[in-house]
Amino acid sequence: MTEEKNILIVDDEESVAFFLSENLSALTPNYSVKTAYSGEEALGKVAVEAFDLVVTDLRMPGLNGLELIQQVRALQPKTQAILITAYGNDDIQNTAHHLGACCYITKPFKMEQFTHMVYAILQAKA
Repeated sequence: MTEEKNILIVDDEESVAFFLSENLSALTPNYSVKTAYSGEEALGKVAVEAFDLVVTDLRMPGLNGLELIQQVRALQPKTQAILITAYGNDDIQNTAHHLGACCYITKPFKMEQFTHMVYAILQAKA
């Protein structure tokens, strides 16, 4: 039996968070997917629940994705992170990796690419 994996999707665009959440939830019953619509809301959830993976958008009002990854890693060092952005560049990618993000993906991306990335990260963590 495979252990349940707890995933948090963070995006200020509720439709994007919903779409990513629904696609991951459909992959396997072993994924418990939650959503947050701001970095601050995400931190509140991370403070009370352990997550295997946090998937966050870069540009959000208030706490941005890089700041969120840094704070999540401080609270839960074993939590993996994926940064999603439409505004990617080498500096952002390097900063994301320096802060502990295991992956970086630019919009637009194919859902198959995203779900494969999530699956690979969670399998490696098992």
